[in-house]
Amino acid sequence: TDYLLKQHPLLKGRVLDVGCGDGRLTAELYGGASYLVHGLDSSAPSVEASRAHFQLQGLSGVVTADAWDGQHLPYIDNLVNLLVAEDLGSVPVSEVMRVLAPGGVAFAAVLGSRADQALQLPILRMDGMRIGEFD
Repeated sequence: TDYLLKQHPLLKGRVLDVGCGDGRLTAELYGGASYLVHGLDSSAPSVEASRAHFQLQGLSGVVTADAWDGQHLPYIDNLVNLLVAEDLGSVPVSEVMRVLAPGGVAFAAVLGSRADQALQLPILRMDGMRIGEFD
């Protein structure tokens, strides 16, 4: 997380952790008052564990977690400034691009459940377009 925040110090605003699990990474993504961090997980027990972790860290309210369907990101277009995921699972890249704000960045180890899609992110979005993929 330090790497993400140091590599993209101008990022601020809405941060999304897709598949937040126990919430530890989600909490680490909180970089200060200019960030609002939200974790999503399809497992209700994971969401509860995340919320308990945020409470223990004193981050309730600025770092949150919710359950979701695992496919459709529950955001309006162009809202998320930084999206992080270990595995996007069933979330298509087009859905990531839909919620990613112009100038926003998405990092994921695996784009989807298919092994041939591995290590294709991060991507940077500017002016409504996908402009590049980086190793």
